[in-house]
Amino acid sequence: MRHRTIYLALCIAALLLLKAWSAPGQDVTFDRLLQAEKDPNNWLTYFRDYRGWRFSPLTQINTTNVKRVVPKWTFDLEGAGLQLTPLVIDGVMYVTNSNHHIFALDAATGKLLWRYRHKLPDDMPSRIWGRWNRGVAVVDGKVIAGTMDAQILALEAKTGKLLWQVKAGDYKTGEEITSPPIIAKQKALIGVAPLEFTRRGFIAAYSTETGEELWRFQTGFGADAPPVIYEVDGEQFVAIATGGNQLQGSAYGDAVWAFSLKGQLGPLWPPPPPPTVAGPIGPIASGVSTVRMGGINGEYSFVPSRVRVKKGDSLTFINVGDLPHGATAWQKGEWDTGVLPKGDQKSITFNQPGNYYYICLPHPWMYGQVIVEE
Repeated sequence: MRHRTIYLALCIAALLLLKAWSAPGQDVTFDRLLQAEKDPNNWLTYFRDYRGWRFSPLTQINTTNVKRVVPKWTFDLEGAGLQLTPLVIDGVMYVTNSNHHIFALDAATGKLLWRYRHKLPDDMPSRIWGRWNRGVAVVDGKVIAGTMDAQILALEAKTGKLLWQVKAGDYKTGEEITSPPIIAKQKALIGVAPLEFTRRGFIAAYSTETGEELWRFQTGFGADAPPVIYEVDGEQFVAIATGGNQLQGSAYGDAVWAFSLKGQLGPLWPPPPPPTVAGPIGPIASGVSTVRMGGINGEYSFVPSRVRVKKGDSLTFINVGDLPHGATAWQKGEWDTGVLPKGDQKSITFNQPGNYYYICLPHPWMYGQVIVEE
């Protein structure tokens, strides 16, 4: 009997040691993430589950007693603003701050388990707009996060030890990551956005094991939020919302992209390169066929001053002012309306994609821009 008691005690001790050794994130497989809606005690992904509902089925706190809840613990993240969604996995909470430090906390007490301090460069353009990080993803014993200096990190979920780090973009040109990746099997899908700079955003897939970039797709503009994964009629999709910057000439403006194994669309064109000469400012108008010279009670102006057209489209320049005006390509003189008296007009057809600045020769302080796309 005594030997049996000792044997049972040893078994219990071994189980306790095994539990203590196993990191909470170690048990998070992709299959578990797929079944997250059946795991009410945890918040496994940015949206809790891949449906994206952010709905918890727990009922201990409900509409009848929510007014009685009081704070149990708090933890100072030492940041300058938060936009994150904490993850809670088997009693451990994973959070970040605006400086892109990553924390593991005891979810019941708020006790710090570990902290990883990522050092952001001092010359980041994002100092103008602030710094943000919306959280992490956890899979196969790793905590994976993107940073505003366009790095992707993988930490050991148990200790916070850095496992790998890869460069996804160039922060000096405005490329940055603020949202956590979405996990698809052994891939981390993440979007890189260009802040307010004239850069292309993209979505890319990285190996969760090594950080190797597996593929990249240019959406034409910034991808500043995580993708979602869903299935319709047996076909699986990966969808991501991407935001164009009208001032920078991003293709089509805001859009949602949906990818599948049967997809056939190609990447979009990049925005025009940054101008090296002074030019017009303001929004880029699409879907217009007429430019007024001397419009909107301004004798010395083109309205709209910045236009986007398709290859083969024509623009009609109409002088609605009181003085003679014209539109002449400024850099190479590829096209010219000539000087038009009041009320006259001339159409120009644009057959070559490009970025064309033009001026009014009689009044060279008048300038405009035509962006011709495929």
